[in-house]
Amino acid sequence: MDFFQHQDDARKRSLVLVALFFCCVLAIVFFVYLPVVVMATYADMGVVARSFENPTWWWQTDLLLMTFAAIALSVGGASAWKIHQLSSGGASVALMLGGKLVDPATTDAAEKRLINVVEEMAIASGVPVPLVFVLDQERGLNAFAAGYSMEDAAVAVTRGGLDAWNRDELQGVIAHEFSHILNGDMRLNIRMMGWLHGILFLTLIGRFLLYAASGSNNRRRTQWAMDSNPRHNDRGGFVPIFLLGATLWLVGSIGMIFARLLKGGVSRQREFLADAAAVQFTRNPNGLAGALVKVAGVREQGEILHERAEEASHLFFGAALRPSMLGSLFATHPPLRERVRRLNPAAARRLKEVEEGRVNLGEVIAFLAPKDAQAEAVAKASVRAIEAHARQAEHVAERAPATVAALERPVNASAHTEMTLRPEALLADIGELREEHLEESRSLLEAMPESLREAAHTQLGAIALLYLLVLDRTGPGRDAQMERLRAMEHEAVPREIERLQDALRDLPVSLRLPLLELTTPALRTLSAEQREQFRRTVEAMVKEESQLTLFQFVARKVILRRLRRASGEGVDVRPQYFALGAISADLALLLSVLARVGNPDDARARRAFEAGRGALKGLDEGRVRLQPPAMCTFLRLEQALDRLELAAPHLKRRVIEACTHCVLEDGVITVGEAELYRVFAEALEVPVPPLLPRG
Repeated sequence: MDFFQHQDDARKRSLVLVALFFCCVLAIVFFVYLPVVVMATYADMGVVARSFENPTWWWQTDLLLMTFAAIALSVGGASAWKIHQLSSGGASVALMLGGKLVDPATTDAAEKRLINVVEEMAIASGVPVPLVFVLDQERGLNAFAAGYSMEDAAVAVTRGGLDAWNRDELQGVIAHEFSHILNGDMRLNIRMMGWLHGILFLTLIGRFLLYAASGSNNRRRTQWAMDSNPRHNDRGGFVPIFLLGATLWLVGSIGMIFARLLKGGVSRQREFLADAAAVQFTRNPNGLAGALVKVAGVREQGEILHERAEEASHLFFGAALRPSMLGSLFATHPPLRERVRRLNPAAARRLKEVEEGRVNLGEVIAFLAPKDAQAEAVAKASVRAIEAHARQAEHVAERAPATVAALERPVNASAHTEMTLRPEALLADIGELREEHLEESRSLLEAMPESLREAAHTQLGAIALLYLLVLDRTGPGRDAQMERLRAMEHEAVPREIERLQDALRDLPVSLRLPLLELTTPALRTLSAEQREQFRRTVEAMVKEESQLTLFQFVARKVILRRLRRASGEGVDVRPQYFALGAISADLALLLSVLARVGNPDDARARRAFEAGRGALKGLDEGRVRLQPPAMCTFLRLEQALDRLELAAPHLKRRVIEACTHCVLEDGVITVGEAELYRVFAEALEVPVPPLLPRG
């Protein structure tokens, strides 16, 4: 199953859950309506009340509609409010559960290891580096990923898990969580939290009414004891309120039971799929199995003690709540031993022996520990990858004219990487977790100068690096840009730029985008005022299109997009285009730009364009034509990408397929093509891993 199929399945599951939630609301309306009719009759509410002798006393359309409106507004409003509250990103969920944001520049060894693992996974999978949290107060072994999209995701690990899991085990757990990010589970989980909160809201109203009725009745009894006037013994106000409160509390509680059954049924199957994806990614089933075995071996297991653990229990790597009396019916996760059995049957048998008291847990952990030969093989593979990157020749981008077509042409054999890449193989890699991408990611990070990695982890350093990426390399253009920057930014920023510029100048071109990715968490932690100041300065530095290079355009586009998402813009934008014909002009421009970048003559560019257009079966060829070089401007390209962000998901799939066939028509991909392809994919919200040669 590919990335796009996973996304389609997530949307279908979301629609099914919406339908079930609506049915649940209708059932709640029915069960609340009956006692409301009784209350109306009991309270003698004028024209609304009916006599019990009338066989149709229970059918009162006006009362039914009022009940439906009240329940729909209460449950729907509470759900919408909760979903809106959580739509700001995974950070809001982590903070809600008591998480502490991990400073990427931390000196804590365990936290540093966690940051490194998350960065490796993010670059390998093509996902923006998420914020990382630690649940310091939780001793159970657990973790979760949360967010409304890949761009606002957060990963959190409990302190117990961070201290107990070794690197291989932690890598397996984080790979499991990245599978949830890639498969579209996070948005579904956020919505499920919102819907559950809507039903829970009924029980809260019920408790409040019960408390109010009880207090009202006590006051009445006290007053009656002081004043013998019989009218003070009137219970007409107490009984309806008490009955309504009891009904809401009972119906809400029953609704929560069914909601937990639904939540458990959806979550359990997703956990098996995430385990399988994690193993595919790391090629190390023993790492994930070892993490699960350690969860089984501690007293707390994965239990989360936070008061709001119930509503987020389906997010976690392992069961976050104590087992209920009904066992697996309410369980959000499969049994630990069953998960271990699918990863390593021998370890599952030994774990059973541990439960029976026949062997020690340490023997199972030792059984799953990596053997020396395996560790040595991994180390050698990593060293070979690092040496290969060290041999890669540096390529310096030339100043760009006003059109994209003349940018970053390969000037010699080392200016581009000749790969036997096939479109089908690259499309199959999208959104998939593969071991070779993890090795590539690790080697990229190892080859990056430590000074740049450390700078990317701080707000000041990240801002300085991003400015450096959009600055001209040399010449009067750079001097003018620096003058604008000094006039708009704090004096500490130019000093940091001067400190880092030599290291960045020597950075191989293959490391520019990974470095940009490392700055993402720091960018997301900027205040609203800092983000706005940064945005204005970036736009002022590159306001003249004729001064842009291709990479400057790519960097600027990615930076501004990340800033918008960090501000909450465009997180849940509804699609506006549902047919290829509506975006044919934008698609023609994208394919034209890709075809002309890296292709020195019009004939080769036309072949690449035709390869991309040929992937768009069913589209009138007359509506998608190769654009002349003069039309391939950065301004038009940016406008086209902005519109394509509003395309329906099935159209985005068609667009990225066409772009893939276009850029790989000749099997050769230049640095400029690769960078442009990545920014196209980001605009379409498609995670593209590092490009690797395929046979």
